Parts: sequence; C-alpha cells; structure tokens
Amino acid sequence: MLPQTENEVRLTFSCLGSAYSKQGNYSESIKNFEKALQIRSKSENQLETASIFSSMGFNYQNQRNYSEALRYYEKTIEIHSNLLTTFYR
Repeated sequence: MLPQTENEVRLTFSCLGSAYSKQGNYSESIKNFEKALQIRSKSENQLETASIFSSMGFNYQNQRNYSEALRYYEKTIEIHSNLLTTFYR
C-alpha cells in the first residue's frame, strides 16, 4: 500500500464528513471534519478551512446546537472577511 500524503488524508476526512452529513449522521460528520481541521491547521489554504468551518456549522445547526453552529459560521465569516481585505488591498 502506498503512503498517503497529508493532503489526501485531509481530503478523505472531509469527504467522509460530507457523506455522513448527507446521511444525517451529524455527530460522525463533525468528528471527521475535526480530523480534517487538525491536518488543515498545518496548511495555508484558508478558503478550505472556511469551507470546513461552514460544514461544521451546518452540522451543529442540524443538531439544534445553535451556539456551536453560530461559532463556526462566525469563524467562516472572519476568514472570508480577512481574505477579501487581503485581496483588495
């Protein structure tokens, strides 16, 4: 078996998170997105991080955990705002 790169592992966890979310298994989805974020923190791709935060917010919202959903949506907005500020300087 070939060794996987961190990017492949992160992508796998993100895909699993999306699949679990589509099945309505929000707890497993969140666990996989958290694993993707642990790998993601080593990278500079902020758009991807924002996407994961948004997905986690969606899952918490579907669990009716609105405070956590809001926290992750706010993180998403913060990243997008920072990227826009950087891009349009």
